[in-house]
Amino acid sequence: MRRGRILTAAMLTLGWGCVAFGQQTETSLPSSRSVQGEMAEGQTSEPVLQPDNRPLAGIEEITLGTLGEGRSYLLPAFAFSQAADTNAPLVGNGNQKFVTLSIPVGYVALNKSSAKQQFMADYVGGGFIYETASQFNGFFQQFGFSETVKGRRAQLELTDRLTYLPETGFGFAGVGLAGAGVQLGLGGTLGNLNPLYGSEGTILTNRLSRYSNVAALEAKYDVSGRSTLSGVAAYDILSGGGRTGFISGNDLILSGSYDRALTPRDTFTLGAFDSQFHYVGVQESINVYGAQIGYGRRVTGRLAFKLLVGPEFSQITLGGATTRPRANAFGQARLEYQRGRTNFAADYLQHVTQGSGVYAGAYTYRASGLAGRQLSRVYHAALNVGYAHNKPLYQTALTPGPANRAFDYEFGGLRLQRPFGHYTSAFVYYEFQRQTSDLPFFGANGRVLIRHVFGAGFSVHPRPIGL
Repeated sequence: MRRGRILTAAMLTLGWGCVAFGQQTETSLPSSRSVQGEMAEGQTSEPVLQPDNRPLAGIEEITLGTLGEGRSYLLPAFAFSQAADTNAPLVGNGNQKFVTLSIPVGYVALNKSSAKQQFMADYVGGGFIYETASQFNGFFQQFGFSETVKGRRAQLELTDRLTYLPETGFGFAGVGLAGAGVQLGLGGTLGNLNPLYGSEGTILTNRLSRYSNVAALEAKYDVSGRSTLSGVAAYDILSGGGRTGFISGNDLILSGSYDRALTPRDTFTLGAFDSQFHYVGVQESINVYGAQIGYGRRVTGRLAFKLLVGPEFSQITLGGATTRPRANAFGQARLEYQRGRTNFAADYLQHVTQGSGVYAGAYTYRASGLAGRQLSRVYHAALNVGYAHNKPLYQTALTPGPANRAFDYEFGGLRLQRPFGHYTSAFVYYEFQRQTSDLPFFGANGRVLIRHVFGAGFSVHPRPIGL
């Protein structure tokens, strides 16, 4: 029954890009495509999407297309919203009580490109200022950059994504940003990070500042006009800042893949990966490795689809002893589609993860996505939902208790936006979070957590500054 629920969510969940966390066209701040369009004003043509040739198992997710060589620019922006939050401390079984807050957000993007090299960087930072509950005041920050160097056949990309948040980044709520599990798109300049290489976490804890960082290097080599070899080395950190009860850790991920173009639109891939999870302060580590076979289809500007499946094996080392391999099923899918005034995307991943700071190793199912539609010349609406199911991979000193205990987390949001001129927009939004578990949440006795957030705000940015 639960497996059926998860698979249904994977097919139906539609998430939502946001001011800081998405890269879709409904963002309050401009996407990279809209920025290039603004810089092309007065020229003979608008920027045209180029085919996306990213590896299906690469560090960044496939998209509807890339802009290729564009104009270099610097773009600052600012957003502000007023909101009401029913569960500011993020506690289970708590009394629902509205608390109002103000949320200022600053943003800056840099894009420096040439025929052989491209550098992109994004930063977004903001704060929560509660009017009658100052103990919940806090801030959030995200920074990312990507440096790509292209040769005649080879390409090298170095990227880093750093986040500091008061809760998990999966469905990050309360600021009208609608995280939807999309990592650091920051308005569209940087691509979405493949969740296989990140550990942002998919379990809600009480309000707790945590930071995560993913540093990755991807090398790609075109063997022929139709065949590509690629490899990724990524190092990932998730830390609760020493908070008692939060399981901080890191992992090293290595992967390699072979992509073969069957047709100009269809791709076959075969690959393998190996991950090493280590946890702070304990002699415990987990090795996860597996193989993937997959298919992808891309129609520039219209469709991007991929499906990867394969076996996955995990072993835990504790006190010098290593268990026998445990087999699991690995699966990953992504669908992005746009037609006319409507666009949507959906993502699904089932995989052994670091544990979200709650488990020392977890088997995770996660699904998220987005749907957006231009309702009229000026109004745009967006809907997002997401779901995650986590259960412990092993019973150890860090994760004692019944082996079948689990967390089920779901979120959603609705947003309506209206621009005023080229550089200002107003928006209203609603967000919802719910989590259930058969054990108490981190630092609380409740087993059901519910949160509602209502808000309204505006965003403003100047015309992009050409470099």
